Amino acid sequence: VNAYVVKPVGLPQFIEAITQLGMFWAVLNEPPPVPPPVVPYYRPDRPMLRILHLEDSPLDAELIRARLRSDGLACEIHHVTSREEFTVALTAADFDLIISDYTLPSFDGAVALAVARKHCPHKPFLFVSGTLGEEAAVESLRNGATDYVLKHRPERLGAAVRRAMKESEERERRRVAEEELREKAALLDEAQEAICVTDPELVIRYWNKGAENLYGWTRAEA
Repeated sequence: VNAYVVKPVGLPQFIEAITQLGMFWAVLNEPPPVPPPVVPYYRPDRPMLRILHLEDSPLDAELIRARLRSDGLACEIHHVTSREEFTVALTAADFDLIISDYTLPSFDGAVALAVARKHCPHKPFLFVSGTLGEEAAVESLRNGATDYVLKHRPERLGAAVRRAMKESEERERRRVAEEELREKAALLDEAQEAICVTDPELVIRYWNKGAENLYGWTRAEA
């Protein structure tokens, strides 16, 4: 016996039993792969990966939850089904990742992506859909989606989530570094001394206000 449930059984328990039987990976007479241990999310200040999941199908929502768990991702998932719930969640909580279906009864994934880009433009956004065609997928990536996973290829989900979070972390590091550079440049602008920075080809890359006052050339002219 690979798995069993006790009647009456709820949908999450039924999905978990199916997962253990291995029906997501192969046929019934093949044993499922041993799932990896669930490990904390890599951010020390947030051990659980917080996900906002827009999906109108409760069954698909549970399948994705089970898939992430079987991929070893410790997640806290907030499931919403409508545009109103989605918008409220975006403004009320801080999520690490957004997962969305593309075809929804009240609005579509393109609108969901636009709403997410408006409220939290730096958060990674994944489409997990069964109806996302190639043209729509390319357009979604062009409009800011991080990646997409087809529902009949759930084995890609864990890798897509990890890649999206790694890219998001790298972008955040660059943003922080650029902000620090801007702050340092602002301090240099306050200096009375002339400060000029050139690259190896002697092209001027920085020209502070002290240099403008001393030499009479603006930063643009230098």
